Amino acid sequence: MKKITESVLLTVRTLLLIGFVVMGTIAFAADADIASLAAGGTSGAVNSSAAFTSGANSTVNGNVTAKAAVTLGAASRVAGNVVSGAAFTSGDAAVVTGNVSAGTVFTSGANSIVTGNVIATGDITLGANSRITGSVQSGTGVITYGEGATVGSVVKTVSGCINTAILVAGGTSGPICSTAAFTAGANSTVNGNVTAKAAVSLGANSRVVGNVTAGADYTSGDNSVVTGNVNATGDITLGANSRIIGTVHSGTGVITYGAGSTVGKVN
Repeated sequence: MKKITESVLLTVRTLLLIGFVVMGTIAFAADADIASLAAGGTSGAVNSSAAFTSGANSTVNGNVTAKAAVTLGAASRVAGNVVSGAAFTSGDAAVVTGNVSAGTVFTSGANSIVTGNVIATGDITLGANSRITGSVQSGTGVITYGEGATVGSVVKTVSGCINTAILVAGGTSGPICSTAAFTAGANSTVNGNVTAKAAVSLGANSRVVGNVTAGADYTSGDNSVVTGNVNATGDITLGANSRIIGTVHSGTGVITYGAGSTVGKVN
């Protein structure tokens, strides 16, 4: 009887241990607000409220978003996109299988790879034999190539602004001058004016520190903020609790206000 009881207790303890391990794995699989990943470690998607640094030979299975700088160790891997609120730096032979958005400068190590596009508001510096499969755009227009470094294409920066149609959610950018439409994802920030030949759409909780000029309609998500003026040739639609600090002008005269939305003045 004693042996049976001990066996039952051992089984229960084993099941509890397995349960804790499984629960821990499930919790870790969600977007983790962590500042670092140890060398050789593995993580699910990362959404850091500060900076993020991954050690050598580590793996992130998902996107990496950080309010401050992102630093990837040598031979580390990110299976997703990277959005850095400040500088982005990758070590030698690091791999990102997605796009990279850097709030300031972008620096890649030797033999590193980015399979998507790279956009940085500051300078871009590519390590020797590094590869970027997609397009590359520097807000300053400065791209420095290490020996043997290659990119898919270069998007030229005009008058210190970035010609892009999309700013990813949580991303940070300098001034925008899109030759088409422009869409900013949720929680994104544009530090400068936004000018687009077509429509402009700002995601929820996004922010433009400057003016917005839209060649068609202007639409803002809930809780978005524009610190300057908004001028649209088309309709203007404001999300709930969104704010435009300056003057608003709609070419059609149609301005639709969401609940609690405010503007400084209508022209």
